[in-house]
Amino acid sequence: MKKLSLITMIAAVVCCSFIAGKSLLVNGPKLRLISNSKSSQHFIDDNTNQLPKSYANRKFLTDASNISLDVFSIPGNLVSFDAKDSTYNIRTLHSLIKGDKLPVITPVSDGLIYSGFVNSQTSFNGSHLIGGISAKQGEVVEISIQDESYAAVPDTLIDVVKLKAAAASVPSDDRENLFYVKSVTLTALNNRLFKQAKLDPAKNGLYLVLNGKTYLSAEKSKKDRLVSLFLVPVKNF
Repeated sequence: MKKLSLITMIAAVVCCSFIAGKSLLVNGPKLRLISNSKSSQHFIDDNTNQLPKSYANRKFLTDASNISLDVFSIPGNLVSFDAKDSTYNIRTLHSLIKGDKLPVITPVSDGLIYSGFVNSQTSFNGSHLIGGISAKQGEVVEISIQDESYAAVPDTLIDVVKLKAAAASVPSDDRENLFYVKSVTLTALNNRLFKQAKLDPAKNGLYLVLNGKTYLSAEKSKKDRLVSLFLVPVKNF
């Protein structure tokens, strides 16, 4: 009888863990991310330097403006990849962080990644790596890419117990597409468009001479932002 009671107790605990794990998973907002494993291979041309592989291989949100929640609240959540539309669904109601603490937000004091010029021949012209900023024929874009801040879950605060409970409710084949958001990085893109023109002192603006050609910008410098996520496969836990 005692043996039977023990088995019953174990079964109840397993069942509760399953239910608790299942209740953690929901179909939340979709995050459309872009990653390009080949993007770091061909970045050298006459007018640009090479972008770091560590930056080129990031997973970027295609349009952070469509996200209804604070991007710094995303770390600690589980997301699942949907191959049908190449999106990541947020699957948890709140971050799986011990003590319900918030991700640690850290400003980046020296996060310059790239500073230079982009023309119509630049290999990453118009790509997601620079937020779709593009230069047409006869144009040059002065651009700097700089990390501003990131929010991360320290390893010691990852709630592995809840994470495993949630993962247990997912079929083993689907766990391959389940990820833990370890961190989010906010990156600034400062850019200014120049158009090829003849030097004319009567025209107001900023002139630039590049490779023997003169360019004029009558616009102010713009600032855009990119958001990238660092994902860890749940199976790694």
